[in-house]
Formats: sequence, structure tokens, C-alpha cells
Amino acid sequence: MIADLDTLLIALYVELTDRIIPARGLARRGPGGPLEVTDAELVCLAVAQVLLRFDDERHWLRAAPKLIGHLFPRLLGISEYNDRVKAAAPLMEAALRWLARIVQRLLALNACIWHNWQIGAPVKRSLIAYDH
Repeated sequence: MIADLDTLLIALYVELTDRIIPARGLARRGPGGPLEVTDAELVCLAVAQVLLRFDDERHWLRAAPKLIGHLFPRLLGISEYNDRVKAAAPLMEAALRWLARIVQRLLALNACIWHNWQIGAPVKRSLIAYDH
């Protein structure tokens, strides 16, 4: 499962940094140097926490170096992690909206294939009948 989780987290990180954050204007600006853990890394850490079923942030931050430290070598302390996750709500909402658009397309494709099976269409994966 770790290899699949790695792939998911890498894809999410790339999508966040290349599309979602720039498109929404959610890039951080202001005084101070760059963050030790970027917003994209933070969201990926929060996703991994849920997928690996860690309900407690303290336990998660202790286990994270062993489980995903090869992807995210820098981690935050418990209080900063909690504060940053709460502040990242708009970014997580933007990521959720992006994902809901890919899921919507998959649902439509699957509904067409299912319908073709129900009506006994000779070509089950054809979407020609729905292309208008």
C-alpha cells in the first residue's frame, strides 16, 4: 500500500503546486522567509494522516517520519501543524473541488457504460450515443 500512497501523494503534490495553488491565487506572500513546510506539503501530510488512519495528530507526527519521511523529510511541531491545517482550509476546498470535477467525469463515463450494459448495446464502452 505504501507504493500506492506514495504515487497518490506525489500526484496530489504536483497538482497542488502546478495548478491548484497558482490558479486560486493561494500562494503565500508577505514578510519572512519561505516556509519550512509548504502549503502543498502540508495538505499532502494531512491527506496521508487520514488515509493511514491516524486520528491523533501527536501520534501521526511521531509515525510520519517512518511512514512518509522519504517523501516529506521536514515536519512541523504539533501546535504549528494544527494551526496550519486549520488555516489551509481554502486550499483543501480548492483541491476537493478539483477532485470533484475528475470524479464527475468518471461517474459520467461509468454511467454510460452501465447503461449500455442494461440496454444490451453491442459495444459497451461506446459513448457515441451520448455525444450530443
